[in-house]
Amino acid sequence: MNIIHGFLACAIFPLLYWATLSSSAQTYTVKPGDTLSHHIAGVNIPGPVWGKKGSLKKILKLNPNVKDPNRLMPGQTLNLNGLILLPPGPAPLITPTPKPIEVLETPPRETPLPEVSTFLKPRSFFMIAPFYGQANLIDTDLTTIAGATIATQYQAGMHLGLIHTWNDRWSSSATFKFRTVSFQPGGSVAFLQKTMSTFGFELGSTFALSSKLKLSLNVTEQKEFFIATATESSIAVDAIYVPTFGSRFDYDLVRVKQWMFGISGNLNLELPVSTPDFQINPGKSFGGSLYLNLLTADQYTQAGIELVGLSRSQNTSLVQQSEKDVVIQLKYFIPIK
Repeated sequence: MNIIHGFLACAIFPLLYWATLSSSAQTYTVKPGDTLSHHIAGVNIPGPVWGKKGSLKKILKLNPNVKDPNRLMPGQTLNLNGLILLPPGPAPLITPTPKPIEVLETPPRETPLPEVSTFLKPRSFFMIAPFYGQANLIDTDLTTIAGATIATQYQAGMHLGLIHTWNDRWSSSATFKFRTVSFQPGGSVAFLQKTMSTFGFELGSTFALSSKLKLSLNVTEQKEFFIATATESSIAVDAIYVPTFGSRFDYDLVRVKQWMFGISGNLNLELPVSTPDFQINPGKSFGGSLYLNLLTADQYTQAGIELVGLSRSQNTSLVQQSEKDVVIQLKYFIPIK
């Protein structure tokens, strides 16, 4: 009799265990080296793995947060609620279908670090970028060809922007720019000091040409200041709105763990503007920068630091102005839920 009871217990216990697993909420914690098709779908769920009714399709439907079935992170929890699970035991032999449908899986990579992709899926970010730097302005009177160097003690400002990624290769942005410059003229008016501020609004788009190279195009309407006269008692400045078209490229050079080091270059063309006093001719500015960005798990730059050098030339019917800037800028991106 005891032998019969033991035999019945051995036969009924796996069935009860299987029924308990299938009726209760189930989760699976990803282990290093796990793949979704073989180690999770093939081992835990009976029936075919591939196809519209396969177990792989069911798991992806229960876990919409899994964007790429080929990239699972150790420790990630998968929801298997409602699926019939196999009792623990040796992994069953999986016979792949002749033509896998919809989902193709690559072999697991040796390194667990994700690649640096272009952008996220559609999502919005708020960007704040304070900056500080030095500038050197040279003002030349076109009538007398007399030049005067006007050195700034400092320049500081802020860029506030809203960025939206539309797909994995394209994003757009709207940015408000503000800059304050403190002038300390040289020569006979060295005792004077004047603080001036400019601001503008920029619309831009960024396209990812590859995983490392990005190209940005923008149009800006910015309030600029032009030195009209500088005497021993005053400095006269005209503030005028100047439209500008610009382009920029960013190229990632080296990645060390979660840090990316790269270079960028930019070129801006300023359109001519007429004023009651004088004519502003087309101007241009160009420059480059070195940047260091912090990469996060979602493959988007959340913070960074950038050292910028800029050279600018702008002429009017009265004066010729050239400017050279060196600026250090911090960038921080805040996801908008």
